[in-house]
Amino acid sequence: MSVRLACLGLLTAAAAAAPAFAQGAGDVPGRTIVGIVVDSSGRPVDSAEVMVEARRRSVLTGADGRFRLDGIPPARYTVVARKVGHLPDQARVVVENSRGVEVRLQLGAFAYRLNASVTVAQQTGLRGVVSDTGLRALADALVRIRGTPFTATSDTAGRFRIDLPPGSYVATIAHPGFRTQTLSVELPADEGRNIAALLEPAARPMTNREAAAVFDLDRRIAGSTKASRGLFTREYLDQTSFHLDQIATNVQVRQVAEDCTAYIDGGPFTIPLWAITPRELEFLEVYRTGTRSTASSQRMTGGAARPGGAGDTRGAGSTCPVIYAWYRK
Repeated sequence: MSVRLACLGLLTAAAAAAPAFAQGAGDVPGRTIVGIVVDSSGRPVDSAEVMVEARRRSVLTGADGRFRLDGIPPARYTVVARKVGHLPDQARVVVENSRGVEVRLQLGAFAYRLNASVTVAQQTGLRGVVSDTGLRALADALVRIRGTPFTATSDTAGRFRIDLPPGSYVATIAHPGFRTQTLSVELPADEGRNIAALLEPAARPMTNREAAAVFDLDRRIAGSTKASRGLFTREYLDQTSFHLDQIATNVQVRQVAEDCTAYIDGGPFTIPLWAITPRELEFLEVYRTGTRSTASSQRMTGGAARPGGAGDTRGAGSTCPVIYAWYRK
């Protein structure tokens, strides 16, 4: 009998210690945020990072996709979920003293691709070789430098060459039947770059959203001046020790608030700037607010600046430029 009572006591204690996830926000204890992170098919996402903007609090989801954050002061917050291989998601919530909140976040699938290899070249300009994943040369692959008139087509050996002045560039490499690769290239004044691109067969054509994102990228770069924008390549982001708000401040020439957001892969999805690390990105676009490129960017993403969003201003002390962050794939 004593053994049964002891076991019952252990089970009762374990049940009390286990986190409870309510079905309704009214059942969640005050100052608490609970929720679940799922993928686009509704399956729970394990080990996704869930962050509370402004509080710098984060937690990983369990195997069931659930998470819990206690001790959150009453206020309005943005909750962000992310995981490598997925598009991030976010939700705005209100935490109260008497009632916490429950939130459901959904991460979209991210199609990862083979990275192109970029190496130093003896001659200036941009050169490269395009092949498939079996290392067979691809002729007639189209190489375009976005926002510029510079293009090239690979020959029968898959080789191409573009004479470019020094600067930071975004290139796309496309071939019918293969996935288009987008990559950034930094060309110094005294040396060039070689690209070895491996294109994967395309299971589907480029979606309308992907095509619109590349089109808008062209428009933004072509419609702005170097003085009004910053284009930061993978090479630069790998070497920098600055946070993204510090990088953006150099372009904006005013202090950039850390709670600004950035459009992911051309939009419309956004994520707080503080939640992104430079080494996650292939390249970064920053457009100074008040320039023609900023207005164009807001029109092309289908929305005006909103509080806490890209293009939002924060008074005389700080500001939010228009920022586009392109993840490595």
